[in-house]
Amino acid sequence: MKIFINQALRELNIGRTKLYKVLSDANIKPKKEGKKSYLTNTQISEIKDILSINNENEQFRTDERTDKTFSEYRIEQLEKELAQERESNKQLTLQVGQWQGRAKTLEEQNVKLLEAKTSPPTKKEPSKKFWWEVWK
Repeated sequence: MKIFINQALRELNIGRTKLYKVLSDANIKPKKEGKKSYLTNTQISEIKDILSINNENEQFRTDERTDKTFSEYRIEQLEKELAQERESNKQLTLQVGQWQGRAKTLEEQNVKLLEAKTSPPTKKEPSKKFWWEVWK
């Protein structure tokens, strides 16, 4: 049975360019009747098989544009993560500096306390004055 190209396009639900690409890839030659090209049922079956295989594998195929888009997206994502890590690193560095300063202060206070503990206490003379003597 003859299936003309326009009818084949509707039956296969594809565009003319895609049809001719499949025909070229599969090395299928449409037959001619005057100026009109047609395909046989066998050729249509082959095309359907090729299209079904292509549709199954389409999820695994990527073109350069998709790869590039994915790569660009991944680069942007990694750059954001890097910026976050740098900011986190900067904050941690500031905290380390603050804690080191606090540790130094505590160490100095500890030294002073140890010196005060080892030195003999100074005796204060108790005031034996009564309150009325203070006001004289």
